[in-house]
Amino acid sequence: VHVSQLSNRFVKHPLDVVKVGDIVEVNGFRGTVLNIGVRVTSIQDTGGNIKLVNNSDLKNILNRSRTSSSAVCDIPIPYTADLEKTEAVLQKTAEEIVEKYPDLFMEAPEYLGVQGLDRSTVNLRFSARVEEKNLYKAARIMLREFKLGIDAQEN
Repeated sequence: VHVSQLSNRFVKHPLDVVKVGDIVEVNGFRGTVLNIGVRVTSIQDTGGNIKLVNNSDLKNILNRSRTSSSAVCDIPIPYTADLEKTEAVLQKTAEEIVEKYPDLFMEAPEYLGVQGLDRSTVNLRFSARVEEKNLYKAARIMLREFKLGIDAQEN
């Protein structure tokens, strides 16, 4: 038995784990796979930084493109606000978000409940299933739409 035959049984080729365009995380570095070479895979983060990873080190890789992700946002509301009324407004807004952005959200954001009590606010948490590539964009859109929903409630 040749050594190369043994190694093929234990080491996966990078193409079995990731493909160009996948969003991955390797040792805390998160980015998009740009190129998969014979020995090295290049990954670029959102800031344009490129990390070269030896293919033998890809055994500790997290491929975030294989499943949906959860965009999460916390909405702080003052203690003086009517909690149940605000929850109802935000729930209605959540249903409108998925209608307004169907290409971004897989389903309406889910209200998870009160996340925390700060000094001056009650923090309400929402989560939405999205593709990994839309994770941060979806969270920003939720924050904006929930703010607009609260503003409309007050007027």
